[in-house]
Amino acid sequence: MEAGVHRIRKSQRAPKRCIPCANAKIKCDKNIPCSNCKRKNIAQFCYREPVVVRNVLHNVNNCPPLGYDELVKENKELKSRISELESKQKSSRPYEPTEYNHSNLPSIRFITRNIHSDKANTRFGSLLQQEQDNISYHCNQKQCNDLLESDFFTYYNVLQIVEFNLSNISFIHCAVIPFVFMEQLQTQPFDIQDFEVYAGDSLKNLWASKLFGLLASGLHLANEALLAVLGICPKKANDYARIFFILALEALHRGNFLEQPNIAAIEAYCAFNMCFHDFVGSHLQNVMVNITICTARALGLDQLDASANGNDETLELEHKKRLWLILLITDWLDCYGRVSIINRGSFKTPLPLNMDEETLCVYEDSTFVSITYQRLMFQIAQNKRSWYYNDMVQTVSISLDTLVEAEKALQELHETLDKIVNTNKHSRSARNQELNPNFSSQKILLHTAINMELLDINRMTLLFIPREEWIKNRRDHCIRLARNLISFICGMSFLLYFWIFSEALVVCSTFLLLDITLVPEEDDQRLQSVLNARDTLTSLCETHLGARRGLAVVDHLLSLVKKPISPRYDSSPDDVPNIEHYFNGNELKDLFNVIPEGLFKGDSG
Repeated sequence: MEAGVHRIRKSQRAPKRCIPCANAKIKCDKNIPCSNCKRKNIAQFCYREPVVVRNVLHNVNNCPPLGYDELVKENKELKSRISELESKQKSSRPYEPTEYNHSNLPSIRFITRNIHSDKANTRFGSLLQQEQDNISYHCNQKQCNDLLESDFFTYYNVLQIVEFNLSNISFIHCAVIPFVFMEQLQTQPFDIQDFEVYAGDSLKNLWASKLFGLLASGLHLANEALLAVLGICPKKANDYARIFFILALEALHRGNFLEQPNIAAIEAYCAFNMCFHDFVGSHLQNVMVNITICTARALGLDQLDASANGNDETLELEHKKRLWLILLITDWLDCYGRVSIINRGSFKTPLPLNMDEETLCVYEDSTFVSITYQRLMFQIAQNKRSWYYNDMVQTVSISLDTLVEAEKALQELHETLDKIVNTNKHSRSARNQELNPNFSSQKILLHTAINMELLDINRMTLLFIPREEWIKNRRDHCIRLARNLISFICGMSFLLYFWIFSEALVVCSTFLLLDITLVPEEDDQRLQSVLNARDTLTSLCETHLGARRGLAVVDHLLSLVKKPISPRYDSSPDDVPNIEHYFNGNELKDLFNVIPEGLFKGDSG
């Protein structure tokens, strides 16, 4: 009581009523606790005020515990704060489940509501509007409703598509734990045809977004066997994939993913991430990846510990580490007109273990399991982020030395991949096939990614060495890389619809055409490679936005190649100071009007 003695007042007589009854000016039965306080459920506050009467302390046995007044004050402040926050929440924009008859694109408007400028003439706002219009052109509200109510959207077909996705392409997105999601799909009622029954249930909507995302990416990369089982043609599969992509965005929107961070929202984004480039373009993708990274940070996915207790905790921890790795690779490697928001050293989450998720067995790095692909992709992304990535804010100091180091690291990674391939060729055991049935697909994607970066690095060296030296030591290597990539991709069937391959065809063709323009040769094999790439792009342009835009660039450059142009790489700097000399002003202006932003990787394009 020493700390509270200074608050005891002097009085002529000792109070008989408790303080709550005295403050309320009501009759007290003079018991402690009294009947009034018991009835009001405030018996813990029932005590008489301690006073000093004629130098004698009264009511001391009924004094409150030490610090009581401070606790009462803190309680009032907390109640006031809660009331203030509740008032702000009520006055903020409420979430209202949208209906298709109001808008067929509510999710995109919701995603971009704080980014899309009200000014119609702003560049970024107009680009987002173009992507919104592009979706609207290919998919409307009636098509969404018709698909959910059609005979195609049955449990059997959904199960076939999801099984194909998780068996063949889950190593690309790592969105869910395959056997866990399949158990959920097989056990819970299949009532998703009626989308409105999910209204107001965030968790159900986020789960639906994951399902729609897996359906979209599965149909987008469907092989002939799956199409035969479903009984649809490739064009119809692509149309359905677009609709499921829109439904995934809509379900994500209804799941309040911006207001209530949830790991299910990150899983949903990873499930349909590979569809952005082909269905809407890079600008909406840039918005979504930034939002998802912020959600992951809010959930602590960037600060995960490397330890876990028990198999269940290990599986959950590894899944979270995989999700963070996907976002990290996307942020560092898949950059199209955006600034990386994950700085090196800003996270402590380690790489996922080279582990099979079903058996929880951890293997050596030389053994390919599903996650091995992403671990190697991280090495490519880390190499770029460390040596030659220009993030326009914390600019990496790019020089000839950094490019040489980056090239050396990529070549070592290429040699490592070749050793693993040779090892798998000589040991085609049933166990290896069971561990990783998608090894050939992973090898193709890694081969393409490594060679794309090597081409980019070799092109960028032209900025730092004399033109004659580049022609002598680098130009032939660039041409060989570009032609080999085109030949490799044009001979593919499965995975050809993955966006990275159309991008590679456009980048390689653009480089070869610019080289042809500067150094024309008779019986030019470079032109034949470009024409082969053009044929493949033409077959993709009906269903792929990136291929359609890239084809416009390639066709425009092809029209310029037909004109005789005299300047060459080995011309003196005074004769050819800038590339504008190779074209007349109008042609150059027209060319860059059709080139999408971020088409050329790096600033050397």
